[in-house]
Amino acid sequence: MTTLTVKDLLPEDGTRGTLVGRVWLPQVNGPAVVAVRGDGVFDVGENGKLTGGKEFADCTAGRFDGMRFDTEGRLWAATDDGVHCLASDGTLIGKVKIPEICSNVVFGGPKRNTLYVTATNSLYAVMLHVNGHRTF
Repeated sequence: MTTLTVKDLLPEDGTRGTLVGRVWLPQVNGPAVVAVRGDGVFDVGENGKLTGGKEFADCTAGRFDGMRFDTEGRLWAATDDGVHCLASDGTLIGKVKIPEICSNVVFGGPKRNTLYVTATNSLYAVMLHVNGHRTF
């Protein structure tokens, strides 16, 4: 059995949070700490040890690509038919339909309530009633 760790990617101050690819997000809501790796979700324990390993969500439109969290802990993921908004348990809440395959999302604007979406040939901006989690 192989033990997976993300020790090198965790902040040295012991801040708990969420790891999405190589982007570390401080804990937003609730006690759960997860790492999204491919299509799986893992609990991140002490010293970066990953445990669990379950499917987080089923993409109903191709694949998940770039992702960002909002301040309420919802995950916004680029897909082949737009952007999917997922609850912290992976339940699909809704979709922002885009007429192109999407590759990435980021929250911007003074209140971080504009969702910028990169797609095959275009850049879209969608005003939302939620605020993106500060990542930079």
